[in-house]
Amino acid sequence: MELGYTIVKILQKYSSEKRTHTTHPMSLAEIQLRAAAIYDNNLKHYKEYKASDIPTRKMVQTAMESLIDMELTLLDEEKTILYREYGDKDNPRKTDYWYRNPLRDSDLRFFVDMALYSGILNEAQTKRIVKNIKGLSGENLEQIISYAGNFGSSRYAQSIDVLENVEIISEAIIRKKKIGFTLNIYNLKKGLKTLSECQINPYYIVMGNNSRYYLLGTYDGRDKVYFFRIDLMTNLKVLSKYAEPRNSVTELRRGLNLSKYCNEHPYMFGGEVEDMRLRVDKDIFTQIVDWFGNDITVHEITETDTTIDVTVRAVKDAMHYWLLQYGESVKALDVDEDFAKKMREAAKRIYDNYS
Repeated sequence: MELGYTIVKILQKYSSEKRTHTTHPMSLAEIQLRAAAIYDNNLKHYKEYKASDIPTRKMVQTAMESLIDMELTLLDEEKTILYREYGDKDNPRKTDYWYRNPLRDSDLRFFVDMALYSGILNEAQTKRIVKNIKGLSGENLEQIISYAGNFGSSRYAQSIDVLENVEIISEAIIRKKKIGFTLNIYNLKKGLKTLSECQINPYYIVMGNNSRYYLLGTYDGRDKVYFFRIDLMTNLKVLSKYAEPRNSVTELRRGLNLSKYCNEHPYMFGGEVEDMRLRVDKDIFTQIVDWFGNDITVHEITETDTTIDVTVRAVKDAMHYWLLQYGESVKALDVDEDFAKKMREAAKRIYDNYS
């Protein structure tokens, strides 16, 4: 077993710059004892080993110096093996070693939570991803995400490998090729049934507000951009035909600001983006920012004790559904009669359902 590799793995698992309940800066003595335990297949607790056991304290110190020398030419922010110095300035002694992970434990926790709550991974896929994320950090992360073992039943029961679908579509986008797939919906037994067979020009993959992946693409000869749920695609393949150029699609000609695009397309509805003025109850203003971002226009002159007017940019068809969700607290102003009629009819159907 290569000693340098063993030391790096020990530092990754047990060390940190700050002291936590499970990790801390490590002394050479502790590193040596943990290395001796690994070399002995962990037959005893690491504290039961001695400085003379293999690898010896001297062997560990030599290997550590080699690891540090290998990073001498790197910028300070690129170095991974860090330590503190004390004693003589010209010939300082090193102590308190730790491994600097470019990803903080809070970063890795975010990735774990994304896997747990994504809604597109089945239980086996979730466990695999969480296990791999854990391998990027040490014992402290293990404690922080102790809840991650309580998977329960998966919210996504299909066997479709959504991330593999994402890889296939990404390849097609890079190669500027069309894709073919079967688009499915759920039947009443919670299985999949075919909705349509599609051949699409793929342009972008985005994640919607529901944490599901969508493909933005077009059919040949149509300027309208459509959204396709990637977790409902089967029989996905890259075709030999080239996709129509992205700049031939009016909506995508200038590229895509993903954050802005998702704000303007709640529920991943396609269509033309328009300005819409809303009168909102002030106590839900936070939700307005959550949905539409910081680009909303706030008309401060309209403020009353309970309401304020704002203007958002969004697809009108999507706003129809959004207003049904927030209809008790939001009113769309200056809408045309078709839109107002559509809202009245939807509200009437809801009323009838509870009458």
